[in-house]
Amino acid sequence: MSLLEELESVDKKGLFKSNDHTVSYPTGITVLDYANGYWSEAMDPKTGEIRNVANIGVPAGSIISVIGYSGCGKAVPNSTLIPTPKGYRKVGSLKEGEYLFDRHGRATKIIGVYPQGEKDIYRIEFSDGRTAKCNDDHIWSVWEYDEEKKKEVLRSYPLKKIISEFNNREFMIPLNKCVDYQSVPISIHPWVLGVFIAKGVFTGKYLELSIKDIKDLPDLICDKMNWDPVKLSKGTSYRFVSRDTNKLVEVSEFLKDCPDLINVPDYQRFIPDNYLYNSALNRKAILGGMLDASGSIDNNGKISYSTTSKSLKMGIIELAYSLGYICQERHDVRDKYIRENKLILLFPS
Repeated sequence: MSLLEELESVDKKGLFKSNDHTVSYPTGITVLDYANGYWSEAMDPKTGEIRNVANIGVPAGSIISVIGYSGCGKAVPNSTLIPTPKGYRKVGSLKEGEYLFDRHGRATKIIGVYPQGEKDIYRIEFSDGRTAKCNDDHIWSVWEYDEEKKKEVLRSYPLKKIISEFNNREFMIPLNKCVDYQSVPISIHPWVLGVFIAKGVFTGKYLELSIKDIKDLPDLICDKMNWDPVKLSKGTSYRFVSRDTNKLVEVSEFLKDCPDLINVPDYQRFIPDNYLYNSALNRKAILGGMLDASGSIDNNGKISYSTTSKSLKMGIIELAYSLGYICQERHDVRDKYIRENKLILLFPS
């Protein structure tokens, strides 16, 4: 189905009506919709009042070819990996009719693919450490201060304009919203798995939790898993007995759906894909478990998490980005063999 056919099918549902004016179809392309929109008078069905109504979108009957859209732009390298509902894909492999995520985290259908040929590529680094590669024709949605309106406004510019005015104006890229991955079946409560990824012991036969300061953590785990805690003689470690079998919980049983974590030491920990690419609720839960077990927070609201595992570091960063959070990386060298990765998480207001 073409874009025009899709928009016409929307109008058949009665969502966009106009009596004496042309029907406008919102395309989701901010600049395009507002440039082609108009104001008209309409009666409020609830109050009977006549009000000005913004008809935002492309007039019916118009045929417009779009190469890029606000916030996503165009002309990015074919090798760029981007998240889609079916996992990460290279831009060059995407086809019309497939789906990717927009800035608001929603799955959005690709309505056209337009190869750009060979282009000069720029590498952009953002204040939180993220990077992106694109051509100078790539369109970015940016926040900037409007002197007349005395407030921040969202506008769209090609990279070439941003570069030319970078020293005289301040541009801020909007953060993406929480990505809407679909929920997939999991066997372990995500908060519990997060706690054990942070403080669990997977290298023995029986599942252990090693903690010092959070005394109620074992009880919270048991409430969710139907277990009972068994404190070991060393004082800061616990094992667990299943109330269903009355036996100690074994690592192999606990991680039966995440077998690659069995016998993995701290410095090789990671977040399994079926938890990393799950619903927002489950992703927040596993991140919350790790932070509850091993995170800290300062007086300014900055949350810190440290790990010696590079894979876990990358997983937490991806988890945070997919939830619409900011995650910055810091390094502390413990010795010449082990590098600690300290992550700072910020939650947008």
